[in-house]
Amino acid sequence: MTGKFIARHSDRVISAVFGGSSPRMGWTAQNERDSEELASSLEQGQGMRPLILRLAPPNEPKPSDEAIEQQSRAIIGRNDPIALAYVQRGNKEQVVTVAQVRALKMPLLAVVGSADPLKVGVDAFKTVMPSLNVVVIDGATHSGARGAPARPEFAAAVHDFLTAHPAAHTSPGR
Repeated sequence: MTGKFIARHSDRVISAVFGGSSPRMGWTAQNERDSEELASSLEQGQGMRPLILRLAPPNEPKPSDEAIEQQSRAIIGRNDPIALAYVQRGNKEQVVTVAQVRALKMPLLAVVGSADPLKVGVDAFKTVMPSLNVVVIDGATHSGARGAPARPEFAAAVHDFLTAHPAAHTSPGR
């Protein structure tokens, strides 16, 4: 969603941070299947299992059924599963073009774990936008206890980036 927002409203954005993600620069038949599988799982009360399995580090054993259920409950416990299903089905509307990404002029940061399956998207983002600041957290996954957001390096990277790119206060009275 961040990618679509900054592409459509670049005049409203001073800087942006992508945490374990990148702009959605394409939509494949596999993306459609993955999105529908997760939406159906959510609607049928089966939780986030498909997503948790997709985000598991590729070179490690898959999480146990118990671990999947626990993580799914933690996520669903804070969210409406039907709303999340609708979000999944709307993901294809978040696609931006490579030209839109290349046109971005604001400072951008992507923080991602080295064991995050979504790192490939961050790598593609960097290829399209060489000025992208990328911080890779060694050994971090996408989420959970080993997830990049749980690591102190994540907060430090965001802090350092925002400190280096402070907001310009142009509103009257500021």
